[in-house]
Amino acid sequence: MTCASSSVQTQEVTGPGGVTVVMKVSGTDDYSKNTHDCMAKFQLLMQAVSNGPVKTVDVMASDGPWGRKLGIRLDGFSGDGKRILGIYSEHGRSPETMLFDYDVASGKVTLVSLAKDVSRLNGIKCGTGFAVAGTTEMGAVVIEPDSTDKCQSNFHWVVTSAAGALKLLPKGKEITGLYHGE
Repeated sequence: MTCASSSVQTQEVTGPGGVTVVMKVSGTDDYSKNTHDCMAKFQLLMQAVSNGPVKTVDVMASDGPWGRKLGIRLDGFSGDGKRILGIYSEHGRSPETMLFDYDVASGKVTLVSLAKDVSRLNGIKCGTGFAVAGTTEMGAVVIEPDSTDKCQSNFHWVVTSAAGALKLLPKGKEITGLYHGE
């Protein structure tokens, strides 16, 4: 989507106990200051039961040029169902790609910048985006290229710090996939 007076959301993802989640991004005029900037709000919308109340979690907000490209990807729940994982990105003055990791129990959102690692994808000719593949046995997030070719099966990185440091996961190393139902 382009940042303007509009919003889009991902497809719904279902987690343990039937909880449903979508990721939404909304663009609005920058506090109506007529600066030609756009405020983008990234939110998780969760519903515990069908037709029940919707809980809104503010993941982050950013201010930048009107019309910049925004992207959201809700990959799903961790294999144990305790975290919601995805990627968002934006282009413009300060391009950013971020992993978001929402802890369902504590309500805490952890954001990890992956912006400096996008060039790694370009270097191996694997596109320009990341997707969450799952987690390691110790709970670290594992990401992969957002592609459907050999890149996705050949390259997995463990996110080793909040600063976005990535470590290539050795081939054959076990990954706990995302939650796929009970």
